[in-house]
Amino acid sequence: MGLGLEGSLYRLLLLLHILTATVGFGAVVFNGLYRARARQRGGEDEIALLEENGFITHIAEYLIYGVFIFGIGVALTSTPSGGVATWDFSQSWLTLSMLLYLIEIGLLHGVIHRAEREYEALLVKVNAGVDGGAGEGQPVEVGRLEQWERRIRFGWGAFDVLFLVILYLMVFTPGHVRVG
Repeated sequence: MGLGLEGSLYRLLLLLHILTATVGFGAVVFNGLYRARARQRGGEDEIALLEENGFITHIAEYLIYGVFIFGIGVALTSTPSGGVATWDFSQSWLTLSMLLYLIEIGLLHGVIHRAEREYEALLVKVNAGVDGGAGEGQPVEVGRLEQWERRIRFGWGAFDVLFLVILYLMVFTPGHVRVG
């Protein structure tokens, strides 16, 4: 399995990098829309749809982690024996892509998932009639649900924008000078 752009190891890692990106990010790119549709349904249907979407998102996350690992492998194997690296970690587009990816993962775990957990726990309580049922406490709980929902929408929106920026960097490699 030779190295460099013509090497089979490089091509295998590139294939896996593209595959995990396509399937992983593709599975979560519409999460904001899924959540909005679930919210329209309301009640137990909303809870069931959010649980199913959460299950798929959890699986997709493992593929998204693979994007980073296979991407590093692509960069490392792009250098033919004794040759010049095609993709090098000193290239600003690659370093920036990796940094944005890590920010995106932080956003996913630090903002989106936290807000989703809070939202779904509160939604179960509201649907069960806890904290006031249909009486005085309900509007307060609904207001809190809306606050969590706004945070979730912001998180998924930012996640999608970061993904598009990373995709742009990967495709256009701004500032990269191709050798030979």
